[in-house]
Amino acid sequence: MKLLHQIAALALLSTSLLFAKDKDSLSMLEKAGGVLTYEEGKLTKINFKDASQLSEEHYQIIGEQTDLKSLTLIKTQRLLNGKTYLSLLNLKNLESIVSEGADLSDDEIAKFSSFQKLRNAIFIHLSTNRKDFTGEGFSTWKDLPNLKSFTIAGVFIGDPVLKAISQIKSLKNFSTWHTWQTHEDMALIAKMKLTDLHIGQKLPQKGVPPSLTSESLKLFAQMDTLENLSIMEVRLKMDDLLVLKKLKKLKSLKLRVCDIPDLDLETLQSEFEGVKIDFTPLTEEDVKLLDMYIEGPMRPKNTP
Repeated sequence: MKLLHQIAALALLSTSLLFAKDKDSLSMLEKAGGVLTYEEGKLTKINFKDASQLSEEHYQIIGEQTDLKSLTLIKTQRLLNGKTYLSLLNLKNLESIVSEGADLSDDEIAKFSSFQKLRNAIFIHLSTNRKDFTGEGFSTWKDLPNLKSFTIAGVFIGDPVLKAISQIKSLKNFSTWHTWQTHEDMALIAKMKLTDLHIGQKLPQKGVPPSLTSESLKLFAQMDTLENLSIMEVRLKMDDLLVLKKLKKLKSLKLRVCDIPDLDLETLQSEFEGVKIDFTPLTEEDVKLLDMYIEGPMRPKNTP
């Protein structure tokens, strides 16, 4: 009997020590700027608005939180990389990952396809300093059963990543801007069975025409599942927009940093009965931005 009491006491002590260690680890994340959210006593969400101070140890602690459903890492400063990403592969319950400034290879991105519960993925400024990164690693994501929403922007890649993403069968919401996308990539996007599309202009390249044009709208008009369309950084005429009347399920049309000199909002709204039109007039800063993205020279390799 005495032995049983000793075993029980040791078990209780061990549990207490593990709890204290876990509490100290989570405290490290909070001290580094992490916002931790719990549901029914389980840590399900970690949000870093500035992840630039995270060490390998911080990433190891994050990877130990196996109940985690949502992870946001902004301003990673390339510290989410070939060493630290390995810890994240333990997060089998992850449903949402948001990353800005990660430095990952195609092989490393491919391994994220192990997140079988993933519903949302956002990658901004991904691997901008890598010459070997093409985005082909996303091709392993095509059979993710729950991935509904995907965003990629501010990256020096084009055709390979768009080809890979267009094969993701479960995708319903897609956002992309400031990549090396081409007009041909617009055709790939138009074949996707999306309900929501947010599309912006390509990165400026000297001598290379814009990817998003009035011709793109003709392609998007064939997307019979589309309900919400957001267009950014393009020069159009009002008649160019009328082709979108073919979208019978369209509920909203958002126009940002768009130069449409002959636009008459009242007339446009009457043409799109039942569709919410959201247009923001150009500011002086918008005009400069539009000129740069449509007519400007190629930007340096490390500044998407």
